[in-house]
Amino acid sequence: MMNDIPQMQARGDAMVNDEVNRIVAEAAATGQYGQPVPFRTPWQGYYMDPDANPDWYRAVGGVDKSAGGVVTVYPPDTPGGEPRGPLESQVNVADRYNWDAGKE
Repeated sequence: MMNDIPQMQARGDAMVNDEVNRIVAEAAATGQYGQPVPFRTPWQGYYMDPDANPDWYRAVGGVDKSAGGVVTVYPPDTPGGEPRGPLESQVNVADRYNWDAGKE
């Protein structure tokens, strides 16, 4: 689904990036490096564009998305550089089955 809808992929990436940026900033501010930090975003609604994605619009209409994962932040390799570290994440999509009027 997200491969078919670039805007949805971009929103999922932004959800992950916002959390990673927050965790990196916190690690840099506190000096707490090298510890895995799990994260989970709140669920956010996303509604398909009926013109851009008519098949997905008819199939699911709207969905809810949430991102989660684990990031471990390490200090920069050089003074003044950017912190670094591995990230494991995924974006989850949930759809509640319903009968939307007007869709055929």
